[in-house]
Amino acid sequence: MSAMERVSPVLIVDDDPTVLEMMEVLLSGEGYDVVTACNGIEALDRVNGQRPAVIILDMCMPVLDGYSVIGQLRSQEKTRSIPIIAISADSNARQRLAALHVDSYLAKPFDIDRLVNSVRTLGYNAT
Repeated sequence: MSAMERVSPVLIVDDDPTVLEMMEVLLSGEGYDVVTACNGIEALDRVNGQRPAVIILDMCMPVLDGYSVIGQLRSQEKTRSIPIIAISADSNARQRLAALHVDSYLAKPFDIDRLVNSVRTLGYNAT
């Protein structure tokens, strides 16, 4: 890859700063380019700024929840195909997410290795 090429980042969206930082440190340490957002509105702004390779999205957030973010992303041609890893502590999330076409689901608290494997499985390998 030339110096002028830019790798599409992994976008991590979570309203809990501790969880957000933990995932950022973990994935950055694995060699991924990471961008973060603390709510759904910031997430949509980040997606419009630079299309991420994968989105890791918390479902339960104030301002704009993950379900609404997925709905907006899936309704637009240019963002419809972005892979989404949904994360949630809500025991009913899996059923609700089935209709929204998420690519992977992790229940909180999630296993760190499963998170990294989910990112890799969706076709994004760190450089």
